[in-house]
Amino acid sequence: MALSITLTAIASLVSVVTVPLIVAIAHARLALGADGAEISIAATALRMFALVTLPVLMGLALRHLASSFAIRFEPLARRISAALFVLVLLGAIWQERANIVDYFALAGAATLALNLVMMTLAWAIARTLASG
Repeated sequence: MALSITLTAIASLVSVVTVPLIVAIAHARLALGADGAEISIAATALRMFALVTLPVLMGLALRHLASSFAIRFEPLARRISAALFVLVLLGAIWQERANIVDYFALAGAATLALNLVMMTLAWAIARTLASG
């Protein structure tokens, strides 16, 4: 559990820097900005911090400062986080509803293939490490 929390915290902190950079590089390389639209790395990093890192840090602080409450609240927090995830996903789909068919046509097969390959790779690595 401690390793999982540590890795989540590290990934959250690193993603604040890496995701905006990857998005900006991809935007420039794929000529997505040909229409004049610019991507602000700082604004993207701030959004990433607010959506990913801040909740993780708040959870770590709550667990440290009020561990008995955090343990009692955990089952409810899991349900709340699942509901919020569904709401965010539905909101993103709703916001992009006019483009969703085009997005699936452009990237659907590649995304599915990438996910299947990565899940298979993760399973194989876990199986290999668990058998040793």
